[in-house]
Amino acid sequence: MVGVGDGVLRNGSLGEMEIYPNPSSGRFSVSVAAPQTAIIDITVSDLLGRRVLSKTAETNTEVPLDLHVPNGVYVVTVVASGAQLTEKMYLIK
Repeated sequence: MVGVGDGVLRNGSLGEMEIYPNPSSGRFSVSVAAPQTAIIDITVSDLLGRRVLSKTAETNTEVPLDLHVPNGVYVVTVVASGAQLTEKMYLIK
């Protein structure tokens, strides 16, 4: 049996994802609210689907990220225990 606090989301759902600031100059933070702490995989991709950044973190924390890519629109995807959240992030230097 798997217990609470083991990094697995029971209901397979994440809460809300926040990206700030958005638009960003390259440095931004991602936070994901969840009913319990879980391990998440954060991926930032360009609009062609090319991965430009990946990081593993935990829910319910602020995760600082720093992009060194051209201005444009990027997609931030968070995956945990089969649940997925996706939001656009605008990079303007």
